[in-house]
Amino acid sequence: MAFQSAIHQLKVPEVVQLLRVPESTIKRWIRLGEIPCALKNGEYVFRRDTLLAWARSKHLYIEENREAVRSGEADLIRALRLGGVHTGLSSESREAFFESVGRRLHQELGLPEDLARHLDERERLSTTGIGRGVAVPHPRFPGSLQLSESLVATCYPEEPVDFGAPDGEAVFVAFVLLSADAAHHLRFLSQVAHLIRDDNLAPLLKLPPSKEQLLDHFQSVLAKKTG
Repeated sequence: MAFQSAIHQLKVPEVVQLLRVPESTIKRWIRLGEIPCALKNGEYVFRRDTLLAWARSKHLYIEENREAVRSGEADLIRALRLGGVHTGLSSESREAFFESVGRRLHQELGLPEDLARHLDERERLSTTGIGRGVAVPHPRFPGSLQLSESLVATCYPEEPVDFGAPDGEAVFVAFVLLSADAAHHLRFLSQVAHLIRDDNLAPLLKLPPSKEQLLDHFQSVLAKKTG
């Protein structure tokens, strides 16, 4: 399954024109990791649709908002189906777990070989453990892996791993969130945070469930939320 695709990329001068902010501000946002971008051939590039979604989430005024491409609602269930359920991953440390996740997803889904590095770089900023033994690891910059479709891989270490989560619980399951753009990223984070508050989910997750069991339960909880 190929997730790479050709996309419309912008460079810093074009982003300055699009967002109408000084170049120094763009560079500061890059340095602080606040704006989605990727380093390619020694310079930062920005995926246009991801950048527009990010700007809207920050309530930045953009003249081209009227012409911005309307993306459909992020589909968490489809992303979970694409990502699959992966068990028996290394649990000696958080770093070992990420290495194991990276190898597995590279072998089974054809994802970039340096996925573990992306996950570890983000984790060093602050924990992605969100409580109840659940973590949502993801790259520092949504869209930086240049995926044509978002996916969420449900990953189980052999034993719980310390992520330094706020509630002190070691992580027994990680939803590895690999978004094609910032809009999907923000929506998926919100949806997963909502899902883990469901008291019926914990027993199911600890089985661990099959992919179909997981999808059926998530679909039911999301339907109640929007119903």
